[in-house]
Amino acid sequence: MRLQLCHFILIFISGLALNLRADVWQVGPCGRGYMSCSDSPIPTPANTNTPDPSAPTSTLTATPTITPTPFSGAFELRLNVGGSSYVDSLGNTWVADAIYSAGGYGVLPPNAGQIYATSDSLHGSPESGLYKYFRQGAQAVHVKVDVPIGTYEVIFKFADFTSVTTGARVLTLKGQGATLLAGLDLYGLGGGRGQARDFCIDVGVTSTSLDVEVDSTAGLALLNAFEVRGLQTLLTATPSPTPSFTATPTVTPNTTPIDFNLTLPPGATEL
Repeated sequence: MRLQLCHFILIFISGLALNLRADVWQVGPCGRGYMSCSDSPIPTPANTNTPDPSAPTSTLTATPTITPTPFSGAFELRLNVGGSSYVDSLGNTWVADAIYSAGGYGVLPPNAGQIYATSDSLHGSPESGLYKYFRQGAQAVHVKVDVPIGTYEVIFKFADFTSVTTGARVLTLKGQGATLLAGLDLYGLGGGRGQARDFCIDVGVTSTSLDVEVDSTAGLALLNAFEVRGLQTLLTATPSPTPSFTATPTVTPNTTPIDFNLTLPPGATEL
């Protein structure tokens, strides 16, 4: 599966339904403004058929299409993994790194990893306060967030400041113990050390918590920041053809016999 694959994959796990929108598994920023990943538009084939005048015509009617969208007032959590409280360039507040406790959020021991910081250059993002503080673990970095039942946009933020060769650090993203993305080589994606990369997943939670993990199959597991945003289902109209019919008049013969027994007026002569 290429990172830029514009299909939907639906995985059901115990307590969690994951809608992996592969169009956001792409190198670069996440968010509702960065969904398109088509390599080129799909051409519409020309209609070479001659219309049949006796066939019913078609008109377009609106059919609702479900589009998950972040909305004001929904659950939001922005966790600056390994760092302190931070306000980003868009005015969003990121809470400081925390250890998970019931009813809250944070990294979950024994796979909480260790906190690291760097002064190396960050590329691809102005948010040094997010990416330059991070956690690394020998096996995994585990995050748990207690959330209401619903659908959420989950954003993993990474910047690998240590790898200098392809394959030095290879990650696997998991949700509720199931693999979401395997073989994620941040350095191998290009851009060199310190390249900021974000990856998004739409998650439908049917239990009481969102439970995700970044595992490592080579090098150390890594997580720089983590964001969860509630989604609202909106309906947008999409035209779809609906047959309509034009009435054709029908002539019906009158079979009632005509009575020719006429009564002549006074003074008239019958021929």
